[in-house]
Amino acid sequence: GYVNGQNNPNIANSYDKIGLAFQNLKRQAKGLEAYQKALEIRRVNNYKEDHHDVITSHNNIGAAFQTSVGHKKL
Repeated sequence: GYVNGQNNPNIANSYDKIGLAFQNLKRQAKGLEAYQKALEIRRVNNYKEDHHDVITSHNNIGAAFQTSVGHKKL
């Protein structure tokens, strides 16, 4: 079953969407923060590094860093 509360995997998915919204607003630091929270929740839930949601987290964090280099926002 799913974990209740702030470590629920659905909350991690919400943080991914929040991170994307911030990136679309050119607020990479806030986006990065949301993506990192998503990854933390997935790790608390013992997702392995090759789990597709963990891979998505790493991809999102990388994209936020890559975008921030061009915009110097971090």
